[in-house]
Amino acid sequence: MTDADQIVLPEQVSPEMLSKLFSDAFMDASIDKDGDVQVVETYRSYVVPGNENKWLRVYAVFGANAEASLENKMEFVNRINADLVIVRAYVDGTGRFIFEHYLPIEGGITEKAIVLAVRRFHRLLEAAIRKDEKNVIS
Repeated sequence: MTDADQIVLPEQVSPEMLSKLFSDAFMDASIDKDGDVQVVETYRSYVVPGNENKWLRVYAVFGANAEASLENKMEFVNRINADLVIVRAYVDGTGRFIFEHYLPIEGGITEKAIVLAVRRFHRLLEAAIRKDEKNVIS
C-alpha cells in the first residue's frame, strides 16, 4: 500500500491534515483566517469538513458581472447544474456565484481520492466558466 492509498477516517480530518495533504500533492494550500483550507490552482477553492467530518465541502466563489440580469445568472447556473452534474451551482444572496461539490468520507476514503476529487473540481470549474456565454461572471 502506498502513502496515497492511506485511508483517512472522519476523526482524522482537520484543516491542518487537509492542508498538509494538498501541499504534499504539490498543490498551493493554506488555512485561511476562517479555518478553511484554501487550495489555489487555476482557481481558488475552499475545502471544509462538514457535519462530524462525514463529508468534505469543496467550493469556489465567483463574482458576478454587475450588468448581468438575474434571469441570465439563473440560466447560467441551471445550465451548469444540468450539464456538470457533479458540481452544484447557485447564486447567493449577494448575487455571487457559488460552485460546490460534496465528497463523502464517512467510513473512510483514501488520501489520493481526496486530492483527485479536488483536482477534478478545479477542472469542472474551468468547464463551467467556458459555459458563460452571456458574461455573467466577473
